[in-house]
Amino acid sequence: MPTITEAGYDVVLTNWRGVIAPGGISDADRAELERIVTEMHDTAEWKKELETKGWADAFLTGPELDDFVTQNITDVTGTLKNIGLI
Repeated sequence: MPTITEAGYDVVLTNWRGVIAPGGISDADRAELERIVTEMHDTAEWKKELETKGWADAFLTGPELDDFVTQNITDVTGTLKNIGLI
C-alpha cells in the first residue's frame, strides 16, 4: 500500500503527543509541570522508547509549544475545509 505522499498527495502528517494543562493554571504550576516533563524527556528510558517506537524527538515547552499547537490547529482546520469535512 503506498503512503499518502506516494499516492500523489502533497501532505505530511505527524502524530504528536503532549501534556497540556487546563487554562488558568498559575505560572508556578506551569513551570513545575514543564520541569517534570523536561526531566522525564531527558532520561535514558525516554530516549530508548523513542528509538524503540521509531518516533522523532520534537520536544517543545513554553511559547514554542503554544505556537506549535496554534499553528497545528490552523493547518488541520484548513485541510479539513479543503477536503469538505467542515
